Amino acid sequence: MFRTSSFVGATGTDILRADAKTQRRFHEHKKLYSCASAIAYAQPGVVALGDDPAIEHLAAAAGFEHYDLAILRLCVGNRKVTVVGVPTRIWRDPDAKASLLEMKRDAATFGTTCILVPQRSIKGTVRASIARDIARSRGVRYRRAQMDKVLAHLRAAGVSTIAATAAAIADDHDDPYAVVLSLASAGIVDLDRSGPLRASTLATTRH
Repeated sequence: MFRTSSFVGATGTDILRADAKTQRRFHEHKKLYSCASAIAYAQPGVVALGDDPAIEHLAAAAGFEHYDLAILRLCVGNRKVTVVGVPTRIWRDPDAKASLLEMKRDAATFGTTCILVPQRSIKGTVRASIARDIARSRGVRYRRAQMDKVLAHLRAAGVSTIAATAAAIADDHDDPYAVVLSLASAGIVDLDRSGPLRASTLATTRH
């Protein structure tokens, strides 16, 4: 299967024993799928339909591995589409890109609209989304004592998550999550911006 969830369930143990290149591509796929899903499902009127076995079959027939493409079947309004997130290493390969375009044409013959989205576009959308989330929290007010608690937590932990960091002031502020984002906007807290902001997003500080 091409979806990360199915792949992990079937071969998670094997991945731990795989070579470094396979592991790297597996984690690249996992992150790409997560970002593409977060972007798609955040749009109004989008409903997730799960796997698309037909496109997965076409991709396999074209020689793509299960960790190469992030394939999402969606319903947008009354229209069903399949979005295919394509890693940069594949998008820049002329032969691989030609195979993708052929796969898209083949999909159209049986009535499936296939949208190819390069990794850089997905990452660009994610970065813009993160920037908006942080910008919205820029005006959140907090006291010096609350900032000190956040920094004390991060210094002790080294690397934490947004959720755990916010918990440090959960009893002392009405919106501790927004405080963490506000501190990130000021450069006091560093957040992992490689994917959508979640409670599990990693946080650290150099202060």
